[in-house]
Amino acid sequence: MIHQEPPKKGALSFLRMLAWSTYDLANTLFSINILSLYFPLWVTQDRGGSDLLYAVATSVSIFVASLLMPFLGALSDHLQRRMIFLVPTTFLCVMATALLSRISSLGWGLFFFGIANVGYQLGLLFYDALLPEVGSKETIGKVSGLGVSLGYCGTLIGLAIVRPFVLTQGYQAAFLPTALFFLLFSLPCFLIVRDLSPAFLSPSFSLLHATSQRFKKGMEHFKKGTPLRPFVKAHFFSLMAIQPVILFMSVYTQKVIGLNDREMITFFFLTTLFAIVSAFVAGIFTDRFGAKRILLLSLGGWCAGFLCAILATLRWHFWFTGGLIGTVMGSTWVASRVLVIRFTSREYLAEVFGCLGLIGRLAAITGPLVWGSVVWLFKSHFPWNYRGALFCLLVWMTIAFWILLKKVPGETFLKSPP
Repeated sequence: MIHQEPPKKGALSFLRMLAWSTYDLANTLFSINILSLYFPLWVTQDRGGSDLLYAVATSVSIFVASLLMPFLGALSDHLQRRMIFLVPTTFLCVMATALLSRISSLGWGLFFFGIANVGYQLGLLFYDALLPEVGSKETIGKVSGLGVSLGYCGTLIGLAIVRPFVLTQGYQAAFLPTALFFLLFSLPCFLIVRDLSPAFLSPSFSLLHATSQRFKKGMEHFKKGTPLRPFVKAHFFSLMAIQPVILFMSVYTQKVIGLNDREMITFFFLTTLFAIVSAFVAGIFTDRFGAKRILLLSLGGWCAGFLCAILATLRWHFWFTGGLIGTVMGSTWVASRVLVIRFTSREYLAEVFGCLGLIGRLAAITGPLVWGSVVWLFKSHFPWNYRGALFCLLVWMTIAFWILLKKVPGETFLKSPP
């Protein structure tokens, strides 16, 4: 098994940790306002598009990003540089999101949304790979928890600052403020966080050759007998279940539960408050009890949440489910990110995140497509078509829980590294 070698204690200040975490706040503005809320509503309600059409646009953009992730991750590891990739991918997302505010055509809107989502997905790769640069082995869980917690604070901030534009001018008015505030809250990370390792520069041909060789060697992490191999399977099934929740929660709350716009915003505030607290607490518990235990609790909570949503018949049932989903969503991101880092050698970290990104994005393509297909094929059986889609998510999350429980080792090996 591979031992993670963290940077020395005291090498990085709390300011760097806070600046790194602030980027989580920034990119969550895009996630909540574009992926989860206002863009899918703009597609389905303002422009008359279907859930399946939005799912296809999302899946295609994720597929493009996932193809780039392994190579860009290997290149980042070869150069030992993250920031030179994080900044341009963020700017790509910001610019494309800003252009959405000027688009009237559904086709062009989906096109620029796809570009924005590619930049967003790629940025997450390099942001995650920066985590060992800002936290030691003893504190990496707390730092990850701080980032996710601030990220969900970004959800509340994003809803608060964009909601007035939407209430007065419609869903499309959310796009430009989201882009501007994404850029604004990214600046602390861009200006304060620096790569610790020295740059390694080489001619373009030798750089490409070295990157390809590194990629081949990096695949050793996924060979049979390493802890990442079964984790990848659990990661795949869990993301197949989680991604449709992120994309279609706003549509589900309006069409099935019958919440109006104001109630929907209140519902997102509730789930986000639970996510903020759970992410911070999960970071502390991850350092103390291990990332696998916290992730198991999180996946089990997802299963319970899906079951509650399927059986819910009254509004208060769904409000309870929202609190539960918010709790486990926050802890899931904290624990899974730390578990990957503890299973991976630092010099191959971005590449491993890139490969996991490829696998995870394939799951993020499959999950929404299945959701959209089930909803569309059984649309004459509303609202049971949506409950059937939720049942698919429950099955996938149960499989992920079983694989993590039975196949992925714990972290006790870290006490005596090779």
